[in-house]
Amino acid sequence: MKILVISDTHGDIKRAVNLVSSIKGIDLIIHCGDNKRDAEKLSERFPDIEVIAVNGNCDIHMGVDFTIVDTEAGDIFVTHGHDYGVGYALDGIVEEAKNYDCRAICFGHTHKPLCMVLGDVVIVNPGSLSEPRGGSKPSCAVITTDGGKFYANIVHYDTVCGSKTELRKSGKLRDMLNYSDGF
Repeated sequence: MKILVISDTHGDIKRAVNLVSSIKGIDLIIHCGDNKRDAEKLSERFPDIEVIAVNGNCDIHMGVDFTIVDTEAGDIFVTHGHDYGVGYALDGIVEEAKNYDCRAICFGHTHKPLCMVLGDVVIVNPGSLSEPRGGSKPSCAVITTDGGKFYANIVHYDTVCGSKTELRKSGKLRDMLNYSDGF
């Protein structure tokens, strides 16, 4: 199974559409929040690919939003991440995923890509395609499953779609605040 993971598109799905059109064999798209409507638009645009999405802190919702995605390699815990303090530590989100016996986690919120294994849990933050932060480039993640294993990689938009992207300049105050909830 090949899974495209995106997050924090904030109303701009142009790059997401280009990626889905460029990466062959996508079976599932996971959108980790901050504009869940973007996931709905992708689903309409690519009706043959299942799209799973959660709300982010910029979406209107109440309470913690997460979902569990069942794969041949094990379950994936999908959330935006703001409810678990992912901008500061990963302990909370890892503990919650383990409570549901998940072997992988997909989250967003920080707009910074991350791909790592912590203990026996694969942790993926695809970064942001439209508003990358912290010096990162527009990115997504691709997870492939093979039997009982997850393989995850961060993919930069320029690498797949071959165009040079211009990054927004980030001011010092913006970096310090890290766009925490309520800002």
